[in-house]
Amino acid sequence: MDKNIDSRLSKRMLAVAEMVRSCKYYEEKEESDQILMGDTTGCDHHGFRVADIGCDHAFVSIYLIQHGIADMVIAADVNPGPLETAKSNIMRYGISMSENSMNNPDNDLSGVNIADSDIGIINIRLSNGFEKIKKSETDAAVIAGMGGKLVISIIEGADVFVPGYKLILSPQSDVPEVRLYLLEHGFKLIDEDMICEDGKYYNIICAEFVSASPLSADGEDCVGIMQTPKNDSEKQVLIKYGENLIKKKDSVFKEYLEKRKRSLGMIYDNLAEPCSQLVVTRREEIKKEMDEIEIILGKLL
Repeated sequence: MDKNIDSRLSKRMLAVAEMVRSCKYYEEKEESDQILMGDTTGCDHHGFRVADIGCDHAFVSIYLIQHGIADMVIAADVNPGPLETAKSNIMRYGISMSENSMNNPDNDLSGVNIADSDIGIINIRLSNGFEKIKKSETDAAVIAGMGGKLVISIIEGADVFVPGYKLILSPQSDVPEVRLYLLEHGFKLIDEDMICEDGKYYNIICAEFVSASPLSADGEDCVGIMQTPKNDSEKQVLIKYGENLIKKKDSVFKEYLEKRKRSLGMIYDNLAEPCSQLVVTRREEIKKEMDEIEIILGKLL
């Protein structure tokens, strides 16, 4: 039996799993604050439960259990092949699987009390996104390693979100579109990291569901979601680059911006002699982005 899953995860997936730990901290703090206020509603000691959407070989799921980050994980994938491999990996690393796991994907784990277990359990589930996951079964979900538009479509099709529900997302593309979608559909962005692996930069976003009503950057609901932008242009910049990365003065983010600025500068210089309106427009776009980056880099000092 293998003891530790860590070496099987990429740098990016390790960072994703550790972001789940941060989300658990937020969850525990909110519950603690709730108790201090005398409100014990929903404090049923079910532990921290995570849905690993598109789990592939379940390495992240296993990591979450091994490191005590999650008490229960639903490892979900749309294809049965990866789930068979996931099942083998879970057994290989000595993790318990819930009864009827995979054979009965409609089983309801919402009432399972697992907080006092020595080690958590994993439930394998054949599911297209959140399709086979019921409301109140999980407290958070991981969606990583797929394009941003697919991430958005998975969130759109979900019926599991209640106030306090956390999402840990690492889209491979269209990151600003993912941020904007979340802000417009009742989520606040509570944390974000950037990592570099094999020369590529990846964002890892932690979001929390607040309200079914769309959140406006001009309204009180937006407190803690986005620093009050001076204008719509500033709001667009914060969404494009990531307000949390700017606030944290993230060093990898700074490295990314510096490389991006150099790359844009080379393109701009190569277009030094405009020969068409298309080239003129492209130069203007590049100059605008370079100016934005310059302003953000100034905030990271």
